Amino acid sequence: MTDFAIISFLWSLAYFVATLLVATTLLRWFDWTLGIRFKRDVWEKLNENPLALAVYHGLRLLAVFLLGAAFVS
Repeated sequence: MTDFAIISFLWSLAYFVATLLVATTLLRWFDWTLGIRFKRDVWEKLNENPLALAVYHGLRLLAVFLLGAAFVS
């Protein structure tokens, strides 16, 4: 019985890691195709405002985790 739980957990973990990799790749590809250079266009403006930087990273991380949870469940 515990073997099934362990195998199920490992498969879920593998799906989650694959989802994170795909999501990160897609986000970078979207930025590249839109012509957005993150360091030049976004990062300089976000570094001027710490609250904007925190909100940006928090929401982006939340979106990736929601996507991962959707794939795992």
